[in-house]
Amino acid sequence: MTTKTPHFQPEKTKDGRWFVAVKTGNGPDSHIGDFDTEADAERWVATKSEVLAWQRELKCRAPLSCECRQC
Repeated sequence: MTTKTPHFQPEKTKDGRWFVAVKTGNGPDSHIGDFDTEADAERWVATKSEVLAWQRELKCRAPLSCECRQC
């Protein structure tokens, strides 16, 4: 099976809050965070998404600090 690089995209909830959708192409999207603004969600993508993608690629060898919720 080929591992795809996840795509991170801020999305708005029905009640006006924001989260980051993690789209891998392998099943349903994951949702991360509960942000006040789109800028906050975008900041998370800019500063944390690369670490999350790296941890997933290593099959989450750092479960105490992992945010993927698959550990």
